[in-house]
Amino acid sequence: MVYPARVSFTGSTERIEWAAGAAQDAGIPTLNLLPALRNSERPVDDLFLVPHDAHPSPAGYAEAAEHLADAVARWGLLAPVCGGTDHDATSPSRRTRA
Repeated sequence: MVYPARVSFTGSTERIEWAAGAAQDAGIPTLNLLPALRNSERPVDDLFLVPHDAHPSPAGYAEAAEHLADAVARWGLLAPVCGGTDHDATSPSRRTRA
């Protein structure tokens, strides 16, 4: 999972693209969260602990967790552990927003 820095929303995306590409080149399943977070209904400042620091906020982590859960299910990464083999790749995560 590649979580973008706040600057990636308005500035260069070179670093996040490099990180995602390096992981993919190494054969690691990769989820670049920049497109999903850009398309979320939350303002970018709600996704980070600005102005105090640049780490993700609880809302940012919640958005990331939702997309990560969907990707893990879509990729079937837990099927061997959970015994499941069938998953509707188009279904959203089971998480409901408060």
